[in-house]
Amino acid sequence: MNELTAKFMERIAPLGDIWTHFTVSTVAVQCQEKWAALSTLLELGAGDSDKTSFAFRRPGLLAMRTSHPVESFAEHIAAAIEQRMLVMNDGDNIELVIPSPGDPNPSLHFWNPNVRQPDFPMARVAAFSVEVNAHATKSHLVGPPEMIQELSSAVRATSDFSGLAHLFQHLGLEANALAGNDTSVVVRAVIPLEVRQESNNALEIVLPSHVMARSRLKGFFDGQACEIALEEGRLMKKQIPWPDGVDAGKFHVFLNNFELATCDVTRWTGTTNWRAEVDKYFSEDGPTLEQALVLRKDSEGFETGIARLLGLLGIPVVWYGAKVFRNKSDLAAMFDSDGKRIVVLGECTVQKPSAKFTVLLTRSKDLEAVLDGQATVIPAVFTNAEISSADRTQAQQDGISLVGRNELEALQSMIRECIPASEVVSYIERLGWNPSMATPLGWAGYDSSE
Repeated sequence: MNELTAKFMERIAPLGDIWTHFTVSTVAVQCQEKWAALSTLLELGAGDSDKTSFAFRRPGLLAMRTSHPVESFAEHIAAAIEQRMLVMNDGDNIELVIPSPGDPNPSLHFWNPNVRQPDFPMARVAAFSVEVNAHATKSHLVGPPEMIQELSSAVRATSDFSGLAHLFQHLGLEANALAGNDTSVVVRAVIPLEVRQESNNALEIVLPSHVMARSRLKGFFDGQACEIALEEGRLMKKQIPWPDGVDAGKFHVFLNNFELATCDVTRWTGTTNWRAEVDKYFSEDGPTLEQALVLRKDSEGFETGIARLLGLLGIPVVWYGAKVFRNKSDLAAMFDSDGKRIVVLGECTVQKPSAKFTVLLTRSKDLEAVLDGQATVIPAVFTNAEISSADRTQAQQDGISLVGRNELEALQSMIRECIPASEVVSYIERLGWNPSMATPLGWAGYDSSE
């Protein structure tokens, strides 16, 4: 074991024997009769493996995920980092070459996952990663951009994936190669941790049982500390004694004094939240939000339901679907953050969504002209119908965000999870991202797998 591998193993040593399995995921292209990996992830897990084996092969393209017993992890990490070679098994053993970096000493980076703190109810991970970048493997390996587009088209035509970027996302891989950047190998150790509030005072901690038995939770409220012992084999719920006049605190989860994760918490974050409570009040004598979003014979009721949904997500929205507004879209959701001005221009339909595409594109261009290019207009079609693969493909080719039944359910869950409005807007924007493009249409997108 060389120094780089030893450093990584030393970094995860404080966590002891909690690891139960690891998975290897990769996407590779055929290059001069050999398979060369574009992106590879080796991931140690501490709980039950929820990543089933996966294999996807097309001419010139290979995507796989395999699961392995934890005892062979050192052997795999050594092969990936030191020998730059992996053997994947889908019935036949396939040797994958991991392109060598230009520098004989590959860069090695360790980091804590909590650089970006998601809102309280989202799952956390305690992850320690090593990334080996291959600096000399650009266009001569993966070919010109036309090759990537050709492979993406083949993926779309022969599978349920919308392109290479979607395939990378499915495997949890870095998509740097698709933008012409370096290929990479990432080795990660992950402990799943979920922390959520079910009411203003009830906190729930979820960890793998054998990790929970050795962990403890410590909270700080206005300088006052409280410590909670966790128990094996069940969900942990605890009443939090909020001090008078204090609405926020911070929690830290430890394993043998080794800090796994940190979470900020407020009385309203992670609960049904105050916006949902207001909506519940108005629903006492009318339809609930869920009922409004499944209306099939009341188009106006569905339109106002969409406006209601976006408003509860913290996005200012105006409904223009009334008959007094002729030849205009049904709604406009306007968002301003860090100098970025965004308008989600929405058409709503309970029938065939593709019938709205042409008119929406025309109205989107008209609005962009009115705004003189000083704001990004995201055209979106909202429907409670099931979306066909043909409609999804056409919408992405036109740059239209198609929000169907599944996406509406995801947006409703974002209300409960208190997802920031900026991430909601990014999520809607990414639905219209053409996978053959190197970057999303506007700004960074929300990743719902987090």
